[in-house]
Formats: sequence, structure tokens, C-alpha cells
Amino acid sequence: MPPDSSNNADFELSNAIADDVNAEIEELDYLGLRMALGNSRPRRLIRQFARACLLNKLNFAKTWVARGPFPHMQAQGLSNLHQALAVGKGVVIAACHVGQYHRIPFVLNELDVPVTLLLDGENKAREEQELAGWSALYQGTLERPIEYLNAELPTSPWRMSQALKQRRALFVYMDGGTGLKDADPARTCVEVKFLRLLLRVRKGLAYVAGRAGAPIVPAICSQNAQGEQSVAFCSPCVLNDVETLDAYCVRALQYCYCILEEQVLQDPASWEEWYHVHRWVVYPGATIRQSPPPQPGLEQSQKVRFLFDRENTEILKMPAGRILFQTVTGTAIAANPAVAAILHAARRPAAATDLLALNPAVTEVAEPTLMLQQLEAAGFLLRLP
Repeated sequence: MPPDSSNNADFELSNAIADDVNAEIEELDYLGLRMALGNSRPRRLIRQFARACLLNKLNFAKTWVARGPFPHMQAQGLSNLHQALAVGKGVVIAACHVGQYHRIPFVLNELDVPVTLLLDGENKAREEQELAGWSALYQGTLERPIEYLNAELPTSPWRMSQALKQRRALFVYMDGGTGLKDADPARTCVEVKFLRLLLRVRKGLAYVAGRAGAPIVPAICSQNAQGEQSVAFCSPCVLNDVETLDAYCVRALQYCYCILEEQVLQDPASWEEWYHVHRWVVYPGATIRQSPPPQPGLEQSQKVRFLFDRENTEILKMPAGRILFQTVTGTAIAANPAVAAILHAARRPAAATDLLALNPAVTEVAEPTLMLQQLEAAGFLLRLP
């Protein structure tokens, strides 16, 4: 029977799409690493970190789908976990996407701790489909070792509180971006320091923990030089008697991100979420460059000069073409011929009139003066005094 060419075409298309997605993730991993590490590491080395980060993610995903084999995972900091559980109000496990983090709930089950796992709707549905297979491997005595909770439901905060009242471990990814949605970031987010950056992150896990009086225990996976896996349960963080709930949310999440920072400084490629960092950053230049400033007369002025801000511009090699990203304003633009010509010429101080008359790539643009103003507003061009 001849092969089904339509199926082969679908398979090839699926692989091509997957390759494009992975290529974009690797470039955005590089962007996040570059923004966070700055000049502390050479660009070439940061590129290697980004590649290793993607490969680590893909390799572990294959092993996870196959359900192993997994090496033994040692639990460290058990006294911290037991201290938190002894409070008697449940515990929030603040995990992050480092190493073999998927295995932490099973480690907790082995310690006779039931887990309620908070996930977005898509991942919850996928995990529930796989639960039967994983349950067959469980040999403990817990009646409900793992249950799932949809973070995107409006009732999720109440369900999280109920899980804590049942003295379960509420397992939350502190570096996730879904759940407890609200149009007002001032109500749902806090700002934390992370390496060179200021990030805006969800405060839901700290808010629910503080309201319930449940300790937060950060949990982070690692691998030593011999390939041995471990998960460390860190010191618990609890709302004290003299701080407000809002102050606690800031303190708790800053504590969690300090632990993550310590890990990624040791092994930058171990964290999967670098490709999201550009979306979480609080950009210092975004508020002052929201719209192009009115600059009449650029086409006649020889006095106005510009310089390309190369230091704060990253070139991302996306499958659809090259993208320029400005790390002060958070602005991205396609590196089309007109943009490339202007920025290339502005590597050294250049008059506005010279930039506008470079070559057909620029002069054929309907509004070249507007393009120059937009590049300035986005931070790619710096106006010289």
C-alpha cells in the first residue's frame, strides 16, 4: 500500500512549525539572559546558555512523556518543610521551572504530603489525561495524592484556600504568568528585583498564603557535577504580626526570586523561563517614550544629530526575519532595509538630513521623517546635544 503523502506532508509541516517555535524560544531565551546578565558574560557564552536551556527543556520533556527512567531525586531541607507543615494551615510550595521540577509533587507524595497542583487550563487538561498512568506508579497510602486546580477560573483563589484548609501542599509555580487574572496590575502584581532587572510578577500565591496564614516554602531543583538530582525545600516565609498583607506579598516574592537568582547565577541554563523575561520587565524608558515626540523640520535641519544606541539593542534572528529589540524601552521592530540603513549609518554621529537621504531604501519610504521620529521615540536613536 503506498504511503499516505498527505500524512507525510502534515508531519513535515508539524515538524517545521515546531522547529520555528523552538527557534523563537531560543532567541527569546537569549534575550532574557542577555538582559539579566548584561555584560557580565560574553554574548557568545550567553548564546550557548540559550541553546543549552532549550535542549534541557526538550530532553526532559521527552523523558517526562515516556515516564522515565528517572534517577533518584534527593530531598534536602526537610526540616524546613516539616516546620511549615507543623503550623497546621497547609503549605504553599513555591516552585520554579528549574531542572526536573515536574517531579517535586511526587517527592512530596513520597513524604506523605498530598498535593494540589495549580495550573493553567491547557496544562491542567493535559496533566489530568496523564494522571492515570502516573497513579499506577504511586505506592503510598494517600487517598488523593495529587489533584489539579485550574488557575484561570474566577474561583481559583477560594479553591486554593480550601486546599490549604485541608492541610494539603498547594503547589504553585512562582514564575508562571497565568491565574488570578485582573485588568489592574497594581492589584494583581508586585515588583521584585532579579539580577539587573526589575520584574512585575503575579502576587496571587503570596496573597492566598498570607490570608490563610500558611507558610510559603520555595522549592528548587538542581543537579550536581555527577548528575545526581535533588530538590531543596528552603526556609518558610510567613506573614508576621507587624506587616500588612501587601507588604508580605512583596517580601515573600522577593525572597522567592532571590532564591531563583542564586540558582541561575550558578547554572544560567537550568531555568526554562528566560524566554518570558522580556514580558515581565519594568522598562525604565517605557514611560517617557510612549509616543514619538513632535520634531518638525528634521528634513531641513543640519543641526539635529543622532547616534544608534547599539549597547541597548539586541538583534534576534527569528524564523520570519531579524527583529531589533530595545532593552530600555521594551520596543521591538522588524529590521527592514530602511531601518537597517538608518541604524547602520548612525553607528557614528549622523545628521538627520544625511540619514533621510541615505539610499532608495529610505527615500522610497512614504514618511521617512516619521520613521526617524519613531526610531528616536523607541530608543533606537539617541539625539545628541
